[in-house]
Amino acid sequence: MHLREAYGRGLLASLLIAATLCAFVTADAGRRFSVRLRESGTVRTLDTQAATVAELLREAEIRLEKLDRVQPPPATPLADGMEVVVTRVRQQVVTEEQRIPAPVKRFADPALRPGVRRVVEEGQDGMKRIQWLITSVDGQEVSRKVLASKVISQPKPRIERYGAGGSLPARGFFSGRRVLTMIATGYAPYACGGSRTGRTATGIKAGYGTVAVDPRYIPLGTRLYIEGYGYAIAADTGGDIKGNRIDLGHDTYHQAKRVGMRKVKVYILD
Repeated sequence: MHLREAYGRGLLASLLIAATLCAFVTADAGRRFSVRLRESGTVRTLDTQAATVAELLREAEIRLEKLDRVQPPPATPLADGMEVVVTRVRQQVVTEEQRIPAPVKRFADPALRPGVRRVVEEGQDGMKRIQWLITSVDGQEVSRKVLASKVISQPKPRIERYGAGGSLPARGFFSGRRVLTMIATGYAPYACGGSRTGRTATGIKAGYGTVAVDPRYIPLGTRLYIEGYGYAIAADTGGDIKGNRIDLGHDTYHQAKRVGMRKVKVYILD
C-alpha cells in the first residue's frame, strides 16, 4: 500500500511538471513580434512568430549572399520593435580603356619672334587598359581598386618650337606706333577666366600669344606687342576686361597666375 501511494504521488508530480512546460511552450509559441525589416533602402514592417533574426529572414524569403551583411547578427533573438537591416554588397571586375594624353615638348628657337609658336610634329595620344575591382553597397559604388593596368599603345609627344628672339626695344620698329599703358592679368584656356572650350571669342585656339581685350578699346584682330610678354593678337574678350584692361593668354594655369596684376606698355602694330 505504501509503494502504491508513493508511485501515485510521483506520477501526479510528473503530470504537473509536464502540464507546466506545455503551458510555457504554448505561450511562447503564440508570441508575436512587430519587426521593421530594411533591405537595400526598402523598409517593411512584419508581424512574425520567428524567434531569431535568421528565422525572420527565412520567413521573409531573403537569401544572403557571401558579402551581404545583416545587423543585428542572424543568431540574435527577436524583440518587439526591433529593426533588422540587410545590406547588399556586390563586387565585379570591369575592364576599360583610358586615353594617355600626348606630352608636349617645347624648344626655344631664336629665329622666331617671342610669342610665336610652330608645331614641328603633331603628337598622338596613347591608350592603356585598366582592370578594376568595383565594390557597391545597396547598388551604389563605394570603391574601385586597380587589379591590373597595361599600356596598349605609347603616346607620341607633340613637338613645338617657340620664339626666343628676345624682346624688341620701344624705339626702331615701334617708333611712331600707338602705345597704351594697360593693366595686365593672365588667363589660361581652361582656367583663370578661360572659356574652358580652348577657343577664343574669335574662334582661334587660345594660349600664349592670344590676349583678351575690350573690343571698344582695342578692336579684335589687332596685332600687338606687349613689353615683357611679346607679340600677340587681340582675339578674346572677358567679362572683367573693360577699358584699359588686358588679359594675357598662357598655356597653363601656373603660367597665367604668375602674371598677377601689373602695368604694361602695349604697342598697336596695325
